[in-house]
Amino acid sequence: VDNLKNVTANRNVYARYTREENQYPPVVKFGTVIVKYYDIDDNKLAEDEESSGAEGMQYNVSAKEIEHYHVLEDRTDGSPSGIYTDGTIEVTFYYEKDKYKIVFNANDGTQNPETKEQEMTYDKDETKTKLAKNTFEREGYSFVKWTANSNGKGEDYEDEEEVSNLTSENGGIVNLYAQWSKKSVPEPEIGNVVILYQDSEGKKLAENVTISGEVGNAYSTKEKKIEVSGYEFVEVIGNEEGKFQQVNQFVIYKYKKIEEPKEEKGKVIVKYQDENGNSIKDDVILEGKVGENYKTEKAKFDIYEFVEVVGEETGKYTKEDKKVIYKYNKKTGRVIIIYNDPDGEKIKENEIVEGKIDTDYKLKREAIDGYELIEIIGNEEGKFTLVDQFVSYKYKKIEKQEAMPQTGQTRIAYIAVGIIIIMSICGLIYMKWDEFKSKK
Repeated sequence: VDNLKNVTANRNVYARYTREENQYPPVVKFGTVIVKYYDIDDNKLAEDEESSGAEGMQYNVSAKEIEHYHVLEDRTDGSPSGIYTDGTIEVTFYYEKDKYKIVFNANDGTQNPETKEQEMTYDKDETKTKLAKNTFEREGYSFVKWTANSNGKGEDYEDEEEVSNLTSENGGIVNLYAQWSKKSVPEPEIGNVVILYQDSEGKKLAENVTISGEVGNAYSTKEKKIEVSGYEFVEVIGNEEGKFQQVNQFVIYKYKKIEEPKEEKGKVIVKYQDENGNSIKDDVILEGKVGENYKTEKAKFDIYEFVEVVGEETGKYTKEDKKVIYKYNKKTGRVIIIYNDPDGEKIKENEIVEGKIDTDYKLKREAIDGYELIEIIGNEEGKFTLVDQFVSYKYKKIEKQEAMPQTGQTRIAYIAVGIIIIMSICGLIYMKWDEFKSKK
């Protein structure tokens, strides 16, 4: 049944009809359900899904799993189940991002009862968590390391590092232990000197080098050969020698790029022109080092012939541009005119008309005594070409007619005709005169 041909493939729809005169099967209408997936901020999380069914059939849709998100049961736009109607039904499921937590524990390695705890909430797809060491500082103790117990594995992290992958399989609690050691001797203050290697624009040419030492102790730096080729040392900014301080100090070694001597180049411009100075071919530009040899070449053309060259065909490149001009004239085309009778016999010498290729020509027909033109073969007008063109004028001889002697009967006939003409004229005059008198 044509009206059912668009039924969804995974549905079985049956219809029974009885053949009755002037009766037609009912039209089956179809409906569509579009399912959408958004987060609570109306950001699209997945592509829309669409299903179709015949009007009146049942549909059921449900939220699908989306990684790092859970569906909000109390927020759904549209009905997840119902009946297909003639039109489109939209169902939108909303999701919220999953939340997990880490519990940080701190102790001194002896299960000290002063252990502190901190809870942090974070997104599951965040891979790093900054250690909040200051939360667990203890007077008289020095921090040693963090120890994380994640998925049954213990990992050590040094001070001020970022800890990654601290989530358990179900996103539950992960214990992170801070270990301390009791201070015995005050730690000395350490100062840093950072050495940088840059070009004149501040671009890094080599990795920075940091040297450290106890505040008050002496330090010394020196310029080093840059492994990047093409640079030479220019100057140093900062103190190459001095004492470590509580604040970071910087020593910058500056380098500049060694400029390679520029090669002087010359140019030869080759032109191709006709007799009027018009270009008949694109210019050819030759380039080379000053002092090197160059050689130009003339070009060949179908409709032009070489005349002369202006400039040096060969020579050496110089700082100043050179010009070499090849001059050409347009070749000449011919139209050959033939005068023949119908039998092909020449009745006059051939004529030749010449002109530059692609220019126009127009022939004049010639009258020949005793002949009349009967046929023209070829083009009387056109353009000159490389190939000779032919125009053939065909004439036939004019035959002379002899005068026939007049007989007596002929003269009588002429007289009779004259009398009839005169009588006709007189009758016409009379009629006009009579008409004129009647009007008057």
